[in-house]
Amino acid sequence: MRGARLLRPARLLVLLASGAGVVYLTGRFDLVRAADDDRGMEPFVAPGSRFFVDRRPGLLEREDIVAVEFGAGRVAAARVAALPGDVVSEEEGTIFVNGARRRPLLSREDLPAGRVPNGELLVVRDRPEGSPVPTCERVPIERIRGLVVLAWPF
Repeated sequence: MRGARLLRPARLLVLLASGAGVVYLTGRFDLVRAADDDRGMEPFVAPGSRFFVDRRPGLLEREDIVAVEFGAGRVAAARVAALPGDVVSEEEGTIFVNGARRRPLLSREDLPAGRVPNGELLVVRDRPEGSPVPTCERVPIERIRGLVVLAWPF
């Protein structure tokens, strides 16, 4: 009888811990589906694939892949090219951030050169020819859904 009495509090503790874990995970992570016509971040995010997004990533860094709201309910993955306060320039088809060469400018779209204002990020897409959304754009941090932590096709 003593063992059964001791087991009840342990079960209750496991149940409470499991419930708290589920609440934490559902509050922190989001599951987002890429559009079927979006090839802008292949091969990392394939068209129609799903990806987990950490809604509270902390400080973002250059080259992080984030989920961005591009309007009309469209969410797409993009790469962080520059952070608030960074100075962005373009020279012979290459993006420079704070004077350091970062990546080729893959499309002929206008690069928003100059200092990235506070509250904004410069995001780029890896494949402009397959992207129905802008491939290089400054976006307000409010439009960043979070950091992409895992992506897989279904």
